[in-house]
Amino acid sequence: MSISIAPFPSAGIRTSLPASEWASITSVFLTATSHLLQLPAAKFPAAITSNHSVLSFILSYLAHATPEATTNAETHLRRKVFQLLHRILHETPKPPKELLESDRFFLGLARLYGKSSACRALLKELWTKQEPAMTIGAGKLKAHLGPQLAAGLLTNETVAALCRLFMVSPETAAAWCAGEELWEVAAEAEDKTAIKVAGRAVLEAAKVNWSVVTDALFALLSVSGRQQKALAEGLVKFGVVERLQIMAKNTEVEGRVAGIAERVKDIEVKRSKAKEKGAANIDWRQEARVELDSKIAAIQELFPDLGAGFVTAALQALGGDVEAVTSALLEDNLPPGVASLDRQLQESNSPLKIPTQPEASSSSLPLRHNVYDNDALDLMLPSASSRLTLGRRTQKETADTLLSKHDLPKSAIFSALAAIDLDEDEHDDTYDAADVGGAVDSTSPEDDRERPVAVAAGAGSSAMDLEIEKKLFNLWKSLPGSFARSVRGTKDRMGLKAETGWTDEAIEGWAIMLKREPQRERRLEQRLKDVEISAVGAQNVIENTRWREGDEETPAGRGRGRGGHRGRGGRPRGDRRGGDGGGESSAAGGDTSRGRGRKEVNKGRVANHSRKNQRAKKVGRGAFMGGE
Repeated sequence: MSISIAPFPSAGIRTSLPASEWASITSVFLTATSHLLQLPAAKFPAAITSNHSVLSFILSYLAHATPEATTNAETHLRRKVFQLLHRILHETPKPPKELLESDRFFLGLARLYGKSSACRALLKELWTKQEPAMTIGAGKLKAHLGPQLAAGLLTNETVAALCRLFMVSPETAAAWCAGEELWEVAAEAEDKTAIKVAGRAVLEAAKVNWSVVTDALFALLSVSGRQQKALAEGLVKFGVVERLQIMAKNTEVEGRVAGIAERVKDIEVKRSKAKEKGAANIDWRQEARVELDSKIAAIQELFPDLGAGFVTAALQALGGDVEAVTSALLEDNLPPGVASLDRQLQESNSPLKIPTQPEASSSSLPLRHNVYDNDALDLMLPSASSRLTLGRRTQKETADTLLSKHDLPKSAIFSALAAIDLDEDEHDDTYDAADVGGAVDSTSPEDDRERPVAVAAGAGSSAMDLEIEKKLFNLWKSLPGSFARSVRGTKDRMGLKAETGWTDEAIEGWAIMLKREPQRERRLEQRLKDVEISAVGAQNVIENTRWREGDEETPAGRGRGRGGHRGRGGRPRGDRRGGDGGGESSAAGGDTSRGRGRKEVNKGRVANHSRKNQRAKKVGRGAFMGGE
């Protein structure tokens, strides 16, 4: 047996009825809702789907009921309606679309049950499970109230209910911000109410969807003319821009929101010089009073029944935080001293607490500017981020594929050789002889003194990096297979990563480069050896490898010139050169043959440089012979 329920009467009809008759009607509504709530779970869905009067009654109740209950029966009826609505949305196989897609459903829930945590949980659950239907309902709400808001036809109660809906359901606020209608409605409005509603929607939407918020702010930047200036001025004046920056801190959109906020502030109407000059003479206490009045007005928009004195007391008790006061009012969690006050109080009995004037800073850090301020990349615009690339834009090969190639084309080799600048660095025979394949004559007699060279330990890297390379090099010498890709994840590799702090790619790449460049291996080995020598206080001395006359001669065979005599004279030339006797000549002849062989080799390798150096020495000797 189904029970039909009449729609809930409007406020005009209720006031025209006698009190006794209205009490009887309320009792009938209570009986009907109690009967529906007592139905078993098996019969409840059929009773709702077959009886459309139940949904009609719920929607009419959400539209016409008042938040303030005058009798106990009205309080019980409000509780029964919410329980019935909660059961319909949870126990029916598919929640009725005519309920979720109705604008009266959203506004009525926020107006009657906005202070209840159960209402917040219900709306959040519906947005999670029934997002398409909820999106349609939020769109209908926007289409219904948007034109009225632009024309200034909404009552203060409706505006307060709409803002409370955004606070109870941030997902609904995000749906309200979607599209360009948000700023169109605010720009067409004659008063600032529409801008306040838009600002509240943006702030609440930022709690669940930053993408919608940034899109809405970019849409604001696309508005032109006076409308854009009016919107920007209103958002800055009501503190929306500043609070968005605070909410975006330590999030991934912090830079983007900060850039947009700066642009919105730049759009704000600039005060004239006269106003700026006059503003300096305004008493700071008057500014604090104006700020307090703006906070009171913001709270009274959501709770029009509260007096200014009560709101002032709440602000003073909660540190002047509008958000904290609003949350405490919604959750009925005010401090005891404030909760006991009359909510209609217009003037606070306690003295007004105005903060002391902050001391002006004696010095401030200079601001640095450059030509790239506020450009697309600085503001983190989507168009700029889409043009950013990691590495070369046209490079399609990875490091692994390049390292795995063994047959480089000749053109690549030639281009690499052509890029070498021969005059890039001054050549040093002491250090660079091994790098150029012996093209430099290390035996040039520029200086007969042996030059000890102390190699700086750990050049180009810290001591820690050198110690790590030493471990890797010792392991490379003993177990080269430990650097293969196939040993990833093994105990030895994990231990090596823990010791070095390197990744698998870094360890394997180090081994690959060491294997492909033998010179790198030799240099590393030499550097480690130099470090060991320097650790014990010794220096690595590079021996002079130049052949000099008399290095391998016997004491008896040391002579000057080719004939064993001073000057060009002496014995005639022949097969026997040098020496004073047959035995000595034999030994000297062997040394001379070896010296001649070295000379021929040296001549073919370093061309004419040694000859020029010898001539320079001879000229130098002749320059000082006159003084002898």
